[in-house]
Amino acid sequence: SITHIPPLKREQDEWARGNKGKADEFANHLEKVFSTNQEAPEEIQQLDENLEDFKIELTTPKEVKTETKKNISAKKAPGFDLVIGAVLKELPRKGIIKFTNLIDAAFRLKYVPGIWKVAESKSKFSEFSKKTEEGSICLQGSSIHPTEKRKTSGRNMPVGPPVYSSA
Repeated sequence: SITHIPPLKREQDEWARGNKGKADEFANHLEKVFSTNQEAPEEIQQLDENLEDFKIELTTPKEVKTETKKNISAKKAPGFDLVIGAVLKELPRKGIIKFTNLIDAAFRLKYVPGIWKVAESKSKFSEFSKKTEEGSICLQGSSIHPTEKRKTSGRNMPVGPPVYSSA
């Protein structure tokens, strides 16, 4: 079936009604949208010069080993690369040298992979997820059923262990 395309409004407050006029207007629009940015050549040259002046000092295997020993927790969950901290702490000398080469290559190329820029943070109680039969809301990760009460002191402070639901 043929789909009817309504008339397109041109820049000169005219309407493109026929198929050829609509196609021409659409082509003009795409040409305008996907054209290259016309930046001043001086600005581009200045940015290039500033980048050339900015030198990143390369790392040494000793520095990498020290940083992994001091600042990497063996108990932390692995990142996107699925390498846990305990593995980084136990790298042999050859592994540390390869890891140093990888870091230095990123510095030399002045390139930071996009995934290195991604950080994910989840709070245990950040979202409301479960709803009960009564319409009450439980916090995600909470094991206390909303219909069960905890003992409280006179100032509404919980006393004793929480009451967990059997469900």
